Amino acid sequence: MEIIDVTDIYNTEAEQSVIGAILMESSSIVKTIRSGLKAEHFYEEYYREIYKVMLKLYNEKKEIDILAVKTELEKGGIEVDTSFLTDIVTNTITTKNLDYYADIIKDFSTKRNIEEITRSLLVNMKNKSLDEMKREFELAVAYCSCKSDMKNIIKNLKIAENREKILKISTGFKELDKRLDRLHGGTLTVLAGDSGSGKSTLISQLLANIMFSGTSCFIYSGELTNKHVGEWMGRMIANDSDLKEVPTGYGSINYTVSKEAKYKINNWLEGKLYILSDEIKSDLDTIINSIEYSYERYGVKFFAIDNLMTITTNKSDKFDRQEQIVFRLKEVAKRLGVAILLVAHHKKGKQGTDGTPSMYDISGASEITNYADHIITIRRDLSIENRSVISITKNRTTGVLEKTIPIKFDSKRKRFFEYFDNELDFDYGYDKDICKENQIKIKADK
Repeated sequence: MEIIDVTDIYNTEAEQSVIGAILMESSSIVKTIRSGLKAEHFYEEYYREIYKVMLKLYNEKKEIDILAVKTELEKGGIEVDTSFLTDIVTNTITTKNLDYYADIIKDFSTKRNIEEITRSLLVNMKNKSLDEMKREFELAVAYCSCKSDMKNIIKNLKIAENREKILKISTGFKELDKRLDRLHGGTLTVLAGDSGSGKSTLISQLLANIMFSGTSCFIYSGELTNKHVGEWMGRMIANDSDLKEVPTGYGSINYTVSKEAKYKINNWLEGKLYILSDEIKSDLDTIINSIEYSYERYGVKFFAIDNLMTITTNKSDKFDRQEQIVFRLKEVAKRLGVAILLVAHHKKGKQGTDGTPSMYDISGASEITNYADHIITIRRDLSIENRSVISITKNRTTGVLEKTIPIKFDSKRKRFFEYFDNELDFDYGYDKDICKENQIKIKADK
């Protein structure tokens, strides 16, 4: 007869790997939370207490690192050597397998519950029939393995009692909002256009408009550095009076934002806009993790991903890679109830029969158009100077399509604006958010 060694269900290697991964990269805790991993799932009491502290730091929006964990443990009367926590990090190879190790911990926890219930059943087996024993054992196994998962799978469908509870984000462009009913939470919008059509500029303005309305934003730019994104954003947000002429040396004039305005704009952006660091690899897992972390930690509801072609995945085939990207972005948008905008390119030389783009002109896998809730196109109108046209070629929200929404572009302000509205002179209010103490500091720095 084979002797079953139950010590495997007390294996703590996975627990150490999860703790080490979070200490290596604090944003990893979002993955464990979403996987349903709880402190009670840990067998080793020491790791259980560490994970409790990590959850506490996360909920308090504090950084999760070795010093912070050590301090919190000691507050609770648990002594810990810094070298112990350092060794955990050193022995952790990667954070990529976090879901795998979290599942192992939960599985072991379930097996321990089954073992405990089985032992209890065996104690009273003399007083029970075989059928009773079988039924109770099967129910115990089913209960232990399913009780935590099924409550997250089966939902009670409810129609929203109040339409305002559905997240709706204004783009700041009246004609666009009118047709889309704004950008809804849970949707993926694809913004397409030729190179140089103004996609990145339009994104900057959308971000500024959305931040002004009170919604925090996140941007990933695969083609521009963080510095260039900041300079472009500052130039677009700045009021006309804060733009200074700078001769280029070639007989033309460029514009830069004054030092005082830069300081004010930076203060205005604080807590409103987050960006993926240049130093981080732009693979799909990192971007998804960043979306989840920004949503959980900072309450970000709008995400701009610029662009599809710069994101890497584990797929070697171009079309498989693109399908994987749009599928996962759509999935996370639905799961978190946030709005995601993804930039894509047009096929070269492709247009609809009437000379305007269609939803099928996007370069890449057909799944891009299938998964998208909205497809918006921007293109230059070469017949009129500084004029562009926005088209809506797919619209799952209201069903309204439009191929000719005209907008103009001001090269000095780096802004798009509608003919009948005041977007060109719109004041984002950064000058009003500065307190007297900061005003004094600005003058002292001059």
